[in-house]
Formats: sequence, structure tokens, C-alpha cells
Amino acid sequence: MQTSSTSSSSTPTSDTRVGQAPAGAASADSWSTSLETWARGRHGEKVLTVASTMDFAPLGTLRPQTFYELPVVMAVMTRRSASLHAALTRAVEIIREATYAFRMVVVTDVPTSAPVRTVDWTVEHLLGEADWAALQGENWLPAAVDHLEWARRQYGASLVLAPESPEQVLEDIARVGAFSRAPEKLMSTAAELARQALPEGPQPGGPVAQEERALRGWWRGALEDGLARQLDLGGGFTPTVTVTGGDSAGVIVADGVTAGEALQGWASESGWSVVRIGRAEAAGPTAERLHQALLRAAGEGAARAVGAAGPLLLITDQPQEDHPVPEGLDGVVVLHRPEEPGTGWSAELLMGYGASTRIRAAELPTALDRLRRIHLATTL
Repeated sequence: MQTSSTSSSSTPTSDTRVGQAPAGAASADSWSTSLETWARGRHGEKVLTVASTMDFAPLGTLRPQTFYELPVVMAVMTRRSASLHAALTRAVEIIREATYAFRMVVVTDVPTSAPVRTVDWTVEHLLGEADWAALQGENWLPAAVDHLEWARRQYGASLVLAPESPEQVLEDIARVGAFSRAPEKLMSTAAELARQALPEGPQPGGPVAQEERALRGWWRGALEDGLARQLDLGGGFTPTVTVTGGDSAGVIVADGVTAGEALQGWASESGWSVVRIGRAEAAGPTAERLHQALLRAAGEGAARAVGAAGPLLLITDQPQEDHPVPEGLDGVVVLHRPEEPGTGWSAELLMGYGASTRIRAAELPTALDRLRRIHLATTL
């Protein structure tokens, strides 16, 4: 395994600037899009034209200069796609070793993982989202995209691989084979190695929850399969998330057990899509920043998955003193415990444009339905 170097003989290529992605590509400002999805949308199946490449070679060679003119293939492998890393590295490495037609660079936030350590690829270490949250609360994706694009230009990568599913792994292996003009027998061997290392699909009677290692890239899948997601993001932040789809009325992010119970029964029946977030035990600045990022990702991810046209709301039983309405949301519903015996719960509705009102919690369904109709009338 080789680590990255900042010296380079390459010059930046004249391509589209970061943030100016082609039509249909994912935005770099998204809180729910994965880096792999962004890379595929940006670079697709194209072979990129580069002016020159960085002078580097695999470690296991006696004459590194002979490799300096070889094309560069770059793989994006974050925690999000960790289950696919072994399949991709095994297959691509056997093609590289057999053809010596290209050099490999991997952009990853898990540089010490076994699949990365077992191949002779140059490693560009990307700061992971949990590590990023330990430093600041801003969106991780723009910084990750900037790093990826800088590395692509510096190394002079002609091909970018960024699979997020077993099918995309096999497609990317085929792309590498076509790029290196690998013989058919070699490609059959590489594809078989990949299939042996790929994770098996869901089995009947299998788990009712699925583990995710990122905030990003899985929201549509959660809506389609109905499975709870157990997040393991690092930093000790391990919440559980479930997504229930409505008919595009709007999205409610229910933060905590009390908020989820308050929505039981009526939300999905009234057309709202609901994201229920079980609170994690971890505390501290990193966990809090990841929690706020999850709220942003949940609202945006669910809204995109269902094509929601209605408002995006957060419902919580936690005070909202510092930031009444988090950025990216239209409003917040704060549940208040009974102030006196027999009075019942109340709900305070805070909107992003400054309006607020307090009602009985039992009136919440009617109030939110009215809010949805107002939102649709003023935005469509």
C-alpha cells in the first residue's frame, strides 16, 4: 500500500469546475448524497482526457520509471461501500497485475481496511464524515468532492470507479477490462473473483434491520425495503432510523421516541412521509454534530426519495433555544409535557419564516394538514 504524495508533474486539466456538475448529476451541496453517487453522476462511464499524470509507481517494482507513463484508474471507496471493497480490489488488482496497462489510486476514508492493505495501490486518505464532524458542523460532501477532484487532477486519472452495489462493481470491472484491453479469459476470472467476494442479498427470514456506515446514499432503499437502519458512523453515534413513505404530502422527521409515538397511526395515513430517529446514547460535540447532520440528511433524503412537494418538518421533544428551525427545514414542532396534571401534551409550531403558535397535541394532525395545504398553495 502506498500513500499519496503532494509532488506532481501534472497540470490541472481543463474540465468542468467543482460545483458545476453535468446536467442530471448530484449536487455537491447535498446532505444525503454519497460521494460515490456524486462521482458516478459527475464522471459516469467516460474515459477522461488528461494532460499528464503524476510520477508514481506500484511499490512492488524494481524499475518505477517504466510505470510513469501508464494511465491512472481511480477508485472511490468510502465506509459507505465497505462491503464491496474486497470484490472490487481483488478483481481490479488481478487485471492490473496481468496487463500492466494502468496504475491504481484509491480515495478512501478507511485506508487501513484489509481490502486496501492487500493491494499495491496508491492511497489518497480522505477525511471521513465522523472525523469531519469532530472538527466542525458544516456539510462534509463539498469538502470530500473538492478533495476527490483535486486528487483526480493531480494524479491524472482517466477512469473513475465508484460502485455502490454489487451490480455496479461488476460493471466497473468490465469498464476496467475494456479500458486495459484485457483478454476475455482474464475478465472471466476477475468477474468470478468479484462474485465470490460480493455480499449475499437479503435472505428470507433475515434481519429486520440493516447496518449503514454513512448518513448518505441509502434513503431511497430504506423507503423501498421498509427495514430499519442501524447507523454505525464512528464517533460513538449509533442511532436507529426507519422511513415510511406517504403520497408526497410532505416529510416529517421524528427525532426521539416521544416524537415517534406522537405520530403513530395518523401521519402515514394522511399522506406524510415519516423518518423516525431513535436517539443514540453517545453525547459530546461530535455526536451532536452528527445528529444535526442526520436531521438534514433525513429530511432531504426522504423528500427526494418520495418526490415530496409539501413542507419538511422536524418534530421533537427537545428544546429549540439556539437554532429554532435548523437550516434546510421549513419548521419545527416542539412537544411539551403537561404543565399540570390532566392538561395533556401541547405542541409548539415554529416556522422558518418566523411565525409560531402553540396548540394542544391532539390538534396536531389538523394543524399540519392545514400547513401542508398552505405550503402547496404558496410554493407550487
